[in-house]
Amino acid sequence: MTTEPLFHYLSNEIAELRKVGEQVEQKDRYTYNHSSRVANYAVKTAAKMTLAKEEVKSLMIAAILHDIGKINVPEEVLNKVEKLTDEEFGLLKRHPIDGADMVRKTAYAHIAPIIEQHHERINGSGYPFGLESGDILTEAKIIGVCDTFDAMTEDRSYRKADSAEAAVEEIRRLRGILYDPEVVDAFMEVLSEEGRIRSS
Repeated sequence: MTTEPLFHYLSNEIAELRKVGEQVEQKDRYTYNHSSRVANYAVKTAAKMTLAKEEVKSLMIAAILHDIGKINVPEEVLNKVEKLTDEEFGLLKRHPIDGADMVRKTAYAHIAPIIEQHHERINGSGYPFGLESGDILTEAKIIGVCDTFDAMTEDRSYRKADSAEAAVEEIRRLRGILYDPEVVDAFMEVLSEEGRIRSS
């Protein structure tokens, strides 16, 4: 198998998984283009942190696919206005595992741990496994910060969007608690250069 047909095959696998991601975004009307925005932020943040080319490639694909596991979450849960019940939140908390399992069946199995860990937090309070800083992949830490910012600055079924400045204030407050300081600092540089926030 030459490189070109292999690339075409791998691209088809990603395209199929991306279709799942698009179905998720159609189920949850508040997350249209969410994964693309997260991937864009993540790659720019990784560039600030001088990640290797292959790491950035894996990060980009994982960021695009990070929410595909939500395909298994009922639409009424994704769009619920009221607070989720423990059972409903349990369903939602499975999406990193489900998404990783889907990717493990492809030639991109190596990015499955990134998807699986993108809701882990450095103090061990995240899910699905409660990992702490040293056990969380850098790529997952990057997606975690970018995902949080995008979720906070877009309307959701249960709340209106925060301003970029308010979202940044919250992320900075939790720097070193939930979010890796190096990742937060790099992401702030990206937002500042894009004019989303004032330079500090």
